[in-house]
Formats: sequence, C-alpha cells, structure tokens
Amino acid sequence: MFVFASARSRFFRQDGPRTVALISALFKNPGQRDETHRRSLGGSLLATMLLVIALAIGAAAHAQDPPAAPDPVALLDSARKDMEAVRTTDRDGLEDAQLLDIRRKALSAQSQADDAAAALAPALADVQARLAELGPLAAGLKESPDVAAQRAQLAKSQTTLDSQIKLARLLSVEAEQTATTVWAQRRSQFGARLGERTHAVLGASFWSEVAQDLPGDLSRMRALAGELREVVAKVRPLVWLAVVGAMALLLLLRGGLHRFLLHLTSTRVPPGRLRRSLHAVGVMLVWTFTPGLIAHALFLGLTWNGGLSEDLGGLLASIDASVWFGGFVAGLGSALLMAGKPSWRLPPIADVVASRLRWFPQVLATLIVLGWVTSRLSSTANASLAMTVALKTLVGLTIGLALTGALWLLQRAQRQARAESTANSPTAEPMWLSTLGTLAWVALVTTLLALLTGYVAIGSFVINQVVW
Repeated sequence: MFVFASARSRFFRQDGPRTVALISALFKNPGQRDETHRRSLGGSLLATMLLVIALAIGAAAHAQDPPAAPDPVALLDSARKDMEAVRTTDRDGLEDAQLLDIRRKALSAQSQADDAAAALAPALADVQARLAELGPLAAGLKESPDVAAQRAQLAKSQTTLDSQIKLARLLSVEAEQTATTVWAQRRSQFGARLGERTHAVLGASFWSEVAQDLPGDLSRMRALAGELREVVAKVRPLVWLAVVGAMALLLLLRGGLHRFLLHLTSTRVPPGRLRRSLHAVGVMLVWTFTPGLIAHALFLGLTWNGGLSEDLGGLLASIDASVWFGGFVAGLGSALLMAGKPSWRLPPIADVVASRLRWFPQVLATLIVLGWVTSRLSSTANASLAMTVALKTLVGLTIGLALTGALWLLQRAQRQARAESTANSPTAEPMWLSTLGTLAWVALVTTLLALLTGYVAIGSFVINQVVW
C-alpha cells in the first residue's frame, strides 16, 4: 500500500502534468517523437497505471468493509415496541391479512430480540472474565479506590447486560408464542369460513408463502420426529418382540378367518339373502379388525412405558383410530363388490363392474387414512396456514382424482355390462342412473376446480361429504 500511495502522490505532483504535456506535444509535433520523449512518456504512463491499480484496490477494499454492527440496545428497544403493539391489538374478528400483519410484527420482534441477545452475549462474557480476573473480595481487606471503582463498574455492567439478555430472550419466546397463536387462529378461521379464498395452488404467491413458512414448519416437524425417536428407543426389545408376534399372528389369521367364514356361512346358514348378508358382515369385520388390531398393537407398544407428551399421545391415538376407520371403509367396499364371488354379492352389480373396481376400496381407505393423519399431524406440529392449505389441497386433489377415476371406470364397465347382456335387444340407460352420473361428474369437476383456484375450504368439505 505504501508503494501505491507513493505512486499516486508522484503522479499528482510530477508525472501527471508531464504526461499531459508530452501527449500534447506529440500530437502537435509528430516529428519530435525521439527516444527521450518515449522514455519520459513510458515512465509517466507506468506511474499512471500504478495509480489506477492503487485506486481500484482501494475502492475494492472500501467496498468489502463490513457494515457497522447494529446497536443491540436499539434492537432490543425496537423489539419491545413491536411486542407492545402486538399485545395491545385485539385479534378477535380480524381478517386474514390483519392477522398476517400481526404475525410479521411478532416475527420481526423475535428476530430483533435474538440478534440483540447474540450481540450482548460477548460483552457479558468479557465483563465476567474481567471480574474473574479481579477475583472475589477478600474479607477484612480494603481495596484501593481505583480497583474498587473498577469492580463496582464491572458489577453494574454485568447486571445491566444480564438483564438485557434475559429481556431479549423473554421477548423472543413471547414473540414465537404469539406467532404460533396467530397460526392457530388463521387455521381455525380457514376451517370455519367455507367460502374464503386463499392463494391458488397454481399461482406463484401460494408457493412463495409455503417456501417462506417452510423452515419453521420443518423445524417443528423435526422436533416431533425427534420426540418419537426417543419414545421408540425407550421401548424394550421384549415389547417389540411381542408387538411383531401379534402383528404376524393377525396377518396369518386373516386368511384363515376368510376361509372359516366362507365354510361357516355356506354350511350353517340356509341359502338366500341372509347367508349373503352374514358373509358380507363377516368380510367387513375381518377387514376392519385386522389392520385395526395391528395398529392398536403398535400403539400399545409405543405407549407401554408412558411418558409421552400430550401432543404426541394424541397424534398416535388419532392414527390408531384412523386405521380402524380405514379398515372399515375397505371392508365395506369389498363386502359390497365381492369381486370374483358373484353368488355372494348383495347388490345387483355386474361382474365386469366389480372386477374393474376391485382396487377402489383399498385405495380409498388408504387415502382417507393419509388425509386424517396429515391433518392431525399439521395440527399437532402447529404448521403454518400455508402448509395446512397445501396439505389439504394435496389430499383433496388425490382423493378427487381417485373418485374421478373410479367413476370413469364404473360408467365404462356399466356400459359394457349392458351391451353384453342386451346384445340382441339393446336398451337405453335408465334416466335416474344417467342423472346421477352427471351430478357426480359435476360435483367432482367443480370440487377439483375449487381446490385448484384457491377455494380449498369448500373443496375439502365437498370431498369429505362425497367420501362419507
């Protein structure tokens, strides 16, 4: 840097004017370009180049200077003012945009409080280290006035800094709790207002809000997953062995129960509708109890020693109940279709229809269970409204598409069945059946469009009613 400073000084004092004069002379008298002029001009140009390099390096160094650190006291004061404004705001009956503004203020206060605490911590550590160097005040000894004044000043600074850090951490926790409360209020309002429109899933605003809230959502999900891992690690191996044995036994009994039920109803019950009804009830019960008991065995294994938090215990209980209901849905559909067993079928369903819809009860039951689990998981993890809407949209679209595919296959199979049964004398489709199919198509298409265009609450509500 000394070389660059010298070059710059020399240029402004000597080489700069000389370079200008030489260049002017060369342009005025081209014949005078002798060796002396060339050497002088070369030296001047070299000095000029050094000056340019020095100025460029100086500018780069100035541009790389770190910005001044914010004042932690000012950050703490700003965070306190933001939280005071949040506390004095009545949140009852506010619109979603107003709740978002409160949440932004709370998150801003949390960020400022965290920054203030981080900035004050090194100062507190420095004061504590200096006090440790002074050591404790010995009993009966009198310190010199300078040392006593220094000790008093350090003790006062330690008290002030410690109070400021505790206040910053308290404000951070309060701000986080406020943001969490606002999230819960937005979710409850979202479920209560069926006609309310959110950002459409096809728009950029929807995904930008999801991306903005995603780090916080993932953090809470990881905390919940960490708690679950701790619970799993505490389960004794003997308990796991019992759970696995119970699950394997239930899976083995399932096939035997189906065969036993078929033998019992065919040999002990007289032919007729009663036999088919009892067999259908038995099939439904086997489908309901097998996955339900497996899920319950796993639930008992995880909760054997207790110690679960209220949130995690409620989540596991909800998963257990949803599996029971999913088994009931799969069993009811299988009992009504009786694919491959037309003589045991209760409703007048053609074989081609039953065979093409064989997959539907199990798929629908699985989607229902996943929908319930994701809904309870987002509530337990206190997910943001954006994540809640995204999950509801995903579940609604998946179930809606499954229903649409089933309806399309159903109508195709029905037309094929009518064509095969009336090949010689074709008959028109009944009016009520055609009307019902049209209404079903309108309901499903409208629901899918509502989910895609942001009317997630009403779309999810309609899908749930269709499922029921």
